[in-house]
Amino acid sequence: MVSSSKSQQFTPNSMPPLLVSAGLDMSPAFSPCAPAGSEATKARNPFSRNSVSTFQDAYYHKSSFVSPVVSIAPLARLVACRYDNKVAIWRIKPVHSEDEMLGESAGNAEGWTKLLEMSLKVDTNIDDVALSGDGKSLAVSSEREVKLFRLIQKGDDDLTARRVRGLSTILQLAFPNEETIGASTLAFSPDSKRLIIGVVQGGYISVVHVEEQEEPRLLRTFDQHRQLDLRSRLLQRQQNVRKHVDDMVVDNENDNEESRGLIARINRLAVSPDGQWLASSDLHGRTYIFNLDSLQLHCTLPTMPSPITCMAFDYELSRYLFLAMPDNSVRVFDVESKTFPEWQRTLSQTLSRKLGSQRDEIMGISMLPKDTRPMETNIHGQGKGQGVVVWGANWTCRFRVHPVMTSTGGEKRRREEEEEGAEEEQRAEDEMESEEELGGAAVKEDGKKPSTAQFQLVDRYRNLLGVQFLNAEELVIIERPLLDVLSTLPPAYFKAKYGT
Repeated sequence: MVSSSKSQQFTPNSMPPLLVSAGLDMSPAFSPCAPAGSEATKARNPFSRNSVSTFQDAYYHKSSFVSPVVSIAPLARLVACRYDNKVAIWRIKPVHSEDEMLGESAGNAEGWTKLLEMSLKVDTNIDDVALSGDGKSLAVSSEREVKLFRLIQKGDDDLTARRVRGLSTILQLAFPNEETIGASTLAFSPDSKRLIIGVVQGGYISVVHVEEQEEPRLLRTFDQHRQLDLRSRLLQRQQNVRKHVDDMVVDNENDNEESRGLIARINRLAVSPDGQWLASSDLHGRTYIFNLDSLQLHCTLPTMPSPITCMAFDYELSRYLFLAMPDNSVRVFDVESKTFPEWQRTLSQTLSRKLGSQRDEIMGISMLPKDTRPMETNIHGQGKGQGVVVWGANWTCRFRVHPVMTSTGGEKRRREEEEEGAEEEQRAEDEMESEEELGGAAVKEDGKKPSTAQFQLVDRYRNLLGVQFLNAEELVIIERPLLDVLSTLPPAYFKAKYGT
């Protein structure tokens, strides 16, 4: 499809018409196609620093073909990858030598071992896969079913999966009016004892106890994503107006009734490292925070103009929730105070400047674990803060955040508060001289507003499927090169001409 260029007047920074095409590899290509002539030099090519924007000479952009399809169990060093109708699991071997730590053995088969590959009987494609943190449970979902497996390790390179059929039974009992129960997204709690399910049918969120050696049992089902907010009510009224355009009848009495056309699909789940908070987001841009200790709704975030692409809780301070938007901006929400703190504005503005030029949206956020991370103090008595990696299909960005603590009038329960405080104090004394940290350290301006320094944007790794820390010393980056995908195509793809 080509946008019309008739009577087009170009300015030095104007956008030329774009030609969008797609092929067998399912990756749309965007090509500037400004008309030839002196006016074309004034049009800006959005995909290249080169000013050429005519169809014959302009640099084109091909969108990424990848999406997050992996789940990583850091404690067990397992990686699960979903395909259309099968799941494969690899084990990442421990790194022993300095050469391996520097990545010189990357790509060597000795760095990882494939343990399991199983094909599943599903009516639709697999939507999501989740590994528990300890690597003992695997959950797989499609549009019509959620399957839970126990992973049994028989040897270093031998892994078997045993189906837990009780999960399907309790879900069917919880939703008797639904013929099938599928899930759009899955997540395990950090202690691997709870499975959170974003149910496709009806927009429910179910919390299921799945501890090993016990039968699954349903703890609570949340229905907040089924409720119609202001935007949904407006959409409903618009649908009613279009449906009854002759007499303009709008039924306002059904605002609280189920409207399947307006119930948004739950697209993201995140659980805090201490297991206390659960964040859920849907395609209507709504985000809810639940307390997993009391199994109650804690607060509701302001509705975003676009669906959130990914979110993650701070490892060091679980009260902070990082939210990534489609425009590559990042916002931080304080769960305890139920507000967006003032200090996060500087972070959001800086990231928008750094990542706004990236054409691939943020696909994931990974937090540097705090258990073994060296700490240091600055002149204001603050710790080094949280190390963060945000990544897209063809880039990674590393930086550090210094939250400014504010009083909330009521402190949440702190687990092992005295022990953690003593450990952090000791690490701060031992590592005061350390300056070599991921992405550089955050700096403070006038002791009030935090800003991040030494942002590190790397485009060395391409076509990323997943990025996550195993621990404070190891970061896993999973690539899916385009050539590997092309090698799986039928032989006819590689012929100069398609014959019959």
